Amino acid sequence: MIRGAVFLLGLCASFAAPASEQPPNPLNLWPFYFHQKAGERTETGVLGPLCYREKTPDRLRYGVRPFYAYEHENQPPRTFSSVLYPLGTFRRGPAYRRSFFFPFYFHDWRIAPNGNPASATVYFPFYWTGESPTLGRWRYIVLWGGTFKGLFGADETDYYSIFYIKQRTGDIVTKHYGWPVYSEQRGPGRWGVRVFPFYGYHEQEGRWWNGYVLWPLFTYGQREASEGKEAARYFWFFPFYGRARSPDGNSGSVEVLWPLFNYAWNHRTHYRAWKLPFPLYSGSRTDDAQTTNFWPFWGRRQWKNGSESYILGPLVYWAKVRATNQQRDELKIFPFFTHLSRTEPQRSLRYSYWLVWPFWRSRAAQEGDRWERMANSAQLSFFAESGEFDRAYNPLLGLYERKAASDGWRKTSALLGLYRSESAPGWSSASVGPFASWSSGGGLTRASFLLGLVQTGTREGRRGWRLFSVPLGASLAAPQTE
Repeated sequence: MIRGAVFLLGLCASFAAPASEQPPNPLNLWPFYFHQKAGERTETGVLGPLCYREKTPDRLRYGVRPFYAYEHENQPPRTFSSVLYPLGTFRRGPAYRRSFFFPFYFHDWRIAPNGNPASATVYFPFYWTGESPTLGRWRYIVLWGGTFKGLFGADETDYYSIFYIKQRTGDIVTKHYGWPVYSEQRGPGRWGVRVFPFYGYHEQEGRWWNGYVLWPLFTYGQREASEGKEAARYFWFFPFYGRARSPDGNSGSVEVLWPLFNYAWNHRTHYRAWKLPFPLYSGSRTDDAQTTNFWPFWGRRQWKNGSESYILGPLVYWAKVRATNQQRDELKIFPFFTHLSRTEPQRSLRYSYWLVWPFWRSRAAQEGDRWERMANSAQLSFFAESGEFDRAYNPLLGLYERKAASDGWRKTSALLGLYRSESAPGWSSASVGPFASWSSGGGLTRASFLLGLVQTGTREGRRGWRLFSVPLGASLAAPQTE
């Protein structure tokens, strides 16, 4: 939810009101061309919403919807571009670069915590290459072989087709012959063997062990103790019966006809959970929380600081949270309606979101005495975090869009940009394509028709006219600024 607030703050910041008190003088040749310069912000459009360019002191954006989009921010310096979003996305920042074009190309480069570069590049499916921050360069060629470093859960993987694979993680080495049929593992206090699916056994001395016979029909072992879990021995005759139990019996679980019936407990933490049968009825309980689900009709989770509920699976969902650092109310009727309200008292942050799909969406964010609002109509997407999707596709609908900020700036556009209006303290302007425009500011109020062939207005109380470039009365020229 915070991402949504940050998105809105950044979006509206790019449309910040110009410092000048003079109204802009837009050229609106709708639907072919639009250009406007207001203070340090310049906006240009060609063929309605298809081609666009917007520049402010902090940001540059341009593109051809929906084919290509480019955006650069100065602080912090970062760049985003897309081709037929979401098929191709490209991001660049001070310490990272990510490129993706589905499904043929992937590249990720970043600076690892030790200060060395880490990267992975895939020309799918034939060629893989990259660099580990601790182990150096690696590469792999399909049907030929190669080495992966820092991928697939291992420090290093030597791949020579499925007939021989060697993996190393620390001092533990696993060798696969005819993967996944036979493998063996060796390391300090560790050993294991697998003849899949007939037999397998692995052990870490003094910590855990597990094995199977005719996987998955019979599995057994001893689980290692971890945070929130005690060491326990278990066995499972799939899918009929399974059991796990700690040595003192204070925790464990019983499974019957997996996944239908299950009961788990931990007497030390007062935890209980059950499925009777799954997924129709399930629940859990601790001292601080309780969950009950009658799927797909109704479900509810309650805990110390809030609750969340649903009706008919994920179709209707609502939540209420009242914690020290945040308060949140949420209601969703998928996909037609969403309302989210979130506050963070410590940051004086308030964020709200409304969606009536496919007709309307609005966002508002406030942090301290600064606030921004945004609303637009005719939606394609029905999910809240849709900034990049909106940039590529929503303006093509373009029936209505409005932005506002706490410094008094407002901007409205409608009907694919046929109507545009903008205002800030001291000035305001509006235009309807090439047919008519109006502006007020700097002591001048002016109405213009047919791209200025006919103009009328007042300057400091005096009426003026301009007929086919011939001025009459008070001057209607925009005041010159320093």
